[in-house]
Amino acid sequence: MQPAGPLERLRRVFYRAEDAYFERRYGLDLNAAVAHAELSSANADALAHATAYHAAWCATLRRVIAEAKRTRVPFDTFVDLGAGKGKACFFIARKMRLARIVGVEFSPALLEVAQRNRLIFGATNVRFEEADAASYALPAGTPLIFLFHPFDDTIVRSFLVTNAERLRGSRALIAYANDVHRAVFSELGFTTVRRYAERRLSFYRPPA
Repeated sequence: MQPAGPLERLRRVFYRAEDAYFERRYGLDLNAAVAHAELSSANADALAHATAYHAAWCATLRRVIAEAKRTRVPFDTFVDLGAGKGKACFFIARKMRLARIVGVEFSPALLEVAQRNRLIFGATNVRFEEADAASYALPAGTPLIFLFHPFDDTIVRSFLVTNAERLRGSRALIAYANDVHRAVFSELGFTTVRRYAERRLSFYRPPA
């Protein structure tokens, strides 16, 4: 990977400042990373396939919102797979009017932080569920789905296969940030709507 140039370094300074401001404004615990070795779960298989916790940049989430608006699809549900401390859910709750915002997280420790944040944040349409994304069944509705590289390709594939019938032919949009395993989507017949290579952010539509 090429070293970041001056403009990119400047952007990252702004992004970090924006993230810190969002956290301070609402009094939340969001941005501190959690190493994989610090995660714990009774689900050993999910833990083996998980990645470290890093909060998504607000800048990334703004692009997700912009892409969702570009589709003109009336999304009613936001699902964050590997929600961690809940940052994406809270940011979306402030920027989009949705009936349901669901954070899916397998780690009880991270889920506990997310639940504390939810009480502070106070949004009634946000909820968190302790679940393994591999077997998680999407709720009814038209979902905007977000992943910030929370797990490896095994779990990405399992989630898509588990929800294949639910997604097929739907107007769902999947946003995949830090899209390390984007090849899985192509393998399973998903269409790439757009990819921001410099941000490693991809958007997908389900097969018809």
